[in-house]
Amino acid sequence: MASDTIDDVMGDYEFKITPMSDETTNSRAKPDPNRAVVVGRCPFIYAAKEFGMQLGVRKTYREANDFRAISIGSAPFASVAAHYFENLETHPEQGDIFEITSKPEFPKFKILDVQPDGMERIEMRLRVLEVTR
Repeated sequence: MASDTIDDVMGDYEFKITPMSDETTNSRAKPDPNRAVVVGRCPFIYAAKEFGMQLGVRKTYREANDFRAISIGSAPFASVAAHYFENLETHPEQGDIFEITSKPEFPKFKILDVQPDGMERIEMRLRVLEVTR
């Protein structure tokens, strides 16, 4: 019930998860015909994030330091209601493709990690797969 409220209030993005078969040494991953494509709505976070490594010069006493992050990237994240994945044919796996269909300017993402959050939702950490222009 709380999961439905989250989607009603914050589920601004329509998504599509395309299941992919495992990559082998001599081939790339391709869509898996044995698992179903899943579509729905979910909250989605795709914001720039500064990571902890810094590079710079520590100035002498009473001067400002010149530190700045050398690694700036993104940490895309999706939280999807568990009712979309009621059987094994629809459950997302590492390597599946995650797309935000309501925002075509967003890139496609590869699912890195799938974890239940204990509150009727599935959390997915994502990585940018391709940049669209």
